[in-house]
Amino acid sequence: MSHKPEMKMDTRTALRQATIVADKQALTIKITHAAGQATADDSPVLHAAIGLVEQIRAASEEIELGRRLPPGITAAMKDAGVFGMAMPRAWGGSELDPLTQFRVIEALAMADGSVGWCAMIGCDGGYLTAFLDQDVARALYPDLLVPTAAAATTTGQAVRVPGGYRVSGRFPFVSGCHHCEWLWLGCIVLENGVARVDGNGVPETRQCLMRVSECEILDTWHTTGLRGTGSNDVVVRDKFVEEGRTFSFQEPRLIKRPGPVPVHSEGLGTGARHRPPRDRHGDRERGGQTGPALHRW
Repeated sequence: MSHKPEMKMDTRTALRQATIVADKQALTIKITHAAGQATADDSPVLHAAIGLVEQIRAASEEIELGRRLPPGITAAMKDAGVFGMAMPRAWGGSELDPLTQFRVIEALAMADGSVGWCAMIGCDGGYLTAFLDQDVARALYPDLLVPTAAAATTTGQAVRVPGGYRVSGRFPFVSGCHHCEWLWLGCIVLENGVARVDGNGVPETRQCLMRVSECEILDTWHTTGLRGTGSNDVVVRDKFVEEGRTFSFQEPRLIKRPGPVPVHSEGLGTGARHRPPRDRHGDRERGGQTGPALHRW
């Protein structure tokens, strides 16, 4: 008798495993595109990104020495529509499907890993605006092609005040902060100097959108891998952020519009694998990757 429940549990587990395997098989997608190439039917953004490869490779030494992307490269990426590729079609944006975004990042990472990384981060404006009131979000991005940097991990503090929050803190690994217009920064909400918590003791969090001009960039990015991403720390000192430029991942109704989801980071890895071995990490044969982890939060 004591073994029967265990046998039933094993049977249920086996059925669940079989179902998962069947689902995975049903969802298998055959990838037919060649890395770093585009067909006549592909997005103009992908064609334009591929067209930047030689310019990016020619700037590789400048990228390494400067520890950030040069203005000429970021301007070319902006003009190509790379940073705006996730912006909604309803606003006049490209709203590329996730696979095409993947291919854009892949093509750029084949030329330089740091460029691919900054492309992946810089298009975040197309995602975070889905979490804001749509009239407010559209007003923040009159130019849909500007890049956005992000440090969504909640290392900052936000104090609730009338109309919004006062934000302070130090935010690490803000890739592309030098060439971005907006910063997406994560905070813990404070009340009377301590974190506000819910009934389960979970701290309340708030994501805040701020202009780079409101922040101080610290020269902290001295590394080997992804050296050209300019992933410096950013400091904010008691700056007001209006309520409409904030959101929380704890909100029950977070998404305010339909659109693509941020699943494109793998394009960086596949692009890097197609590069010559000595440049595979964007580190000019100086060792392994010591910068931000190669995944999304």
